[in-house]
Amino acid sequence: MDLLTRLKVLLSPLFTPTRIFILSFAGVIILGALLLWLPFSAGKAPLTFIDALFTSTSAVCVTGLASIDLSKNLSFPGQIISLILLQIGGLGIITFSVVFFGIMGRGISFKEREIVQSTFLHSPRRDFLPIMKWVLLATFIIEGLGTLLLFLRFSFDLPAKHAFFQAIYHAVSAFNNCGYSLFTNNLVNYRDDWTVTLTVMGLIILGASVSLSSTR
Repeated sequence: MDLLTRLKVLLSPLFTPTRIFILSFAGVIILGALLLWLPFSAGKAPLTFIDALFTSTSAVCVTGLASIDLSKNLSFPGQIISLILLQIGGLGIITFSVVFFGIMGRGISFKEREIVQSTFLHSPRRDFLPIMKWVLLATFIIEGLGTLLLFLRFSFDLPAKHAFFQAIYHAVSAFNNCGYSLFTNNLVNYRDDWTVTLTVMGLIILGASVSLSSTR
């Protein structure tokens, strides 16, 4: 037995599905914090590391809490990074990795099956890959429709490119129940706007419904 095999045998009991799931989230949070901490992610002045770490943690854990003004303190690349983090946090790292490997034709190992089943499914199933694919497909379709509706409304107030990015960001944030916004006062300016409020409410409800249906 070579050294690598011995290490796998020794470490395997330590890395249970639950621990791997937690460590994967921690890894994404730290990576996100480092990216947000870099100068290219800053709006005017670079973020302190604690603000970058808090923003990354809040995005991945979709809490909606923010210690900075995302519209002012993050540059366009920084806003994209925060968008990716909240999308990953909302859907789950394992969802993306399992579906990606499935699409690429890579076999899913027993350990990966165990992680997915223990994390997302209440009862053991063998058909979890179609479920994960359905979750991603439903997510992108619903977020796409939400983006279209919000873009049609935001385009009256903002230049087309800006309106489109705002629409994508708020659609993804709402669907994943994150609450992040690129408007300084969140959606206060649209509190009486039926198009924006109904679209955002619909995305929040549908996001929760897709999440619940994937665990049944």
